[in-house]
Amino acid sequence: MAKKKQTPRAGADRKARVEELKRQQKAAERRKTFLFGGVGILIAATLIAIPVVSIVNKDKEKKRAFEELGVPTALAACDTTQTDKVGANDGDHENDPSVKIDYDTAPPSHGRHFAAPATINSRGFYSKSDAPRLEELVHNLEHGYNIVFYDPDAVTGQQLDDLKTLAAKFRDDNATRKFIAVPWDASRGKFPTGKTIAMAHWGAPKEDGDYSTSTGYRQYCGQVSGGAIRAFVQAHPSSDSPEPNTM
Repeated sequence: MAKKKQTPRAGADRKARVEELKRQQKAAERRKTFLFGGVGILIAATLIAIPVVSIVNKDKEKKRAFEELGVPTALAACDTTQTDKVGANDGDHENDPSVKIDYDTAPPSHGRHFAAPATINSRGFYSKSDAPRLEELVHNLEHGYNIVFYDPDAVTGQQLDDLKTLAAKFRDDNATRKFIAVPWDASRGKFPTGKTIAMAHWGAPKEDGDYSTSTGYRQYCGQVSGGAIRAFVQAHPSSDSPEPNTM
């Protein structure tokens, strides 16, 4: 049987169908490219946005007024500031890092201490996992630091977040940068009942070089209060200390 001859019309139709299939295939490939590209852009934008949002939120936290952090001063259940008598030899150094020094108060506001103070991180805040030794921190007190010791079992959640923000705010200001917030180890002594934070400062001697004429200061509060902590820091600047010109 003779092969049926293809007409020009049939050939044109076939060519048109082939071209349409190619056009549809290219369109589908373009859609895939746009889809994957869009997803990639979305992922990249999200990865960029996360740290930016975090930085913005942290900046907003730092800009909150001291009185907005923690509870109002009137609700913080703060005791009046206590004064401690300092001994003539309380500026002495202990060179053996294995020694545990016993202090008369919890926390101490003065006393014999290790030869080197703690090197303070940029945050001015510590948890139980990275807290410096108490004997180091007493040396920081001698250098003019205000230290907030907090009960890690009681100061949690929003109070803990507010304390972190307070530490950052104080550290960002040259006038108050000698500030530390650190967890208190209850094995070194107990806070008064109902108190969860204790502020400490070592005042300057009234007679140069005679530590017995200096004074230690302590104040206990029942809750974190930006207003109360700021008032203590303002009342006891780093310049009022035995060694204010050291780090």
